[in-house]
Amino acid sequence: MPRTSLALAVVLSLPMTACANHPDIAGKAIVTLDGQSLVLDTGNDGQAFATTGDRWATDCYIHQSALAMMLDRARDDDPPINGITLLDKHADEQGRPLPNVWLDMYPDAYNGFCDVTATLGDDPHEVDFSAAGCELQRGLDGRSAWLVSATFHVKECENE
Repeated sequence: MPRTSLALAVVLSLPMTACANHPDIAGKAIVTLDGQSLVLDTGNDGQAFATTGDRWATDCYIHQSALAMMLDRARDDDPPINGITLLDKHADEQGRPLPNVWLDMYPDAYNGFCDVTATLGDDPHEVDFSAAGCELQRGLDGRSAWLVSATFHVKECENE
């Protein structure tokens, strides 16, 4: 529970300079849980862009050199993974380790301390996010899932 609480506190404490225009996000995440491979895919093997609307919610921001993206799928679609948040920051302002990957596999939430790479494109509003080979734990009891890979491209990330 402490990891989940810390993660939630950090996300909520960051100024939400959220994208007023909600960015387009394309990508795919693969997680293994209990020997099963679970996938969150924006479409066409991660090549199609998801936009905020009936089926998706998207967000991305760049704040004081921290980059974060969030992607959520409508639960009534019954996807194996409902959402993912990637943050390239590895420690909070006091230097404490920061869970920087959150995965929503309704009704469970998993988070982990992962190497997240966020690379700005030629256009400062385009960002590539990636993470792989990372253990995620369920906040309630520490049950483990494994982030095999997560690769996303964001258009129109809000940059203050």
